[in-house]
Amino acid sequence: MNDVQRQSEKPISIPACADFYISYATAPGYYSYRNTNTGSWFIQCLVGVLDQYMWYEDVNTMMTRVNRRVALGFHHKFDGVYVRQMPYHVNMLTGSLYLGASRWRKGITRSEI
Repeated sequence: MNDVQRQSEKPISIPACADFYISYATAPGYYSYRNTNTGSWFIQCLVGVLDQYMWYEDVNTMMTRVNRRVALGFHHKFDGVYVRQMPYHVNMLTGSLYLGASRWRKGITRSEI
């Protein structure tokens, strides 16, 4: 029996806090902005990115896109100064997480959903 076979026979044990992905609209201590007509910047970008990329990309890659869209796509004038927002994520995943890719890989198109 080789090392690979011995390792595969051992039960897998991961920490209790593994496989969580937590996203916040902004880092603790900072403000999150919301347009009274169109909603929060973070949710607008999140929905747009999910709609466009959920069939092709993993969650971590998509959330990096959300970061970029929020950080560069919006600003707010507060006390004469333009301010921006930066989302904050806690990634404790032990692997890549795909939301809709399994359907895409099976040949189901977006129009069929």
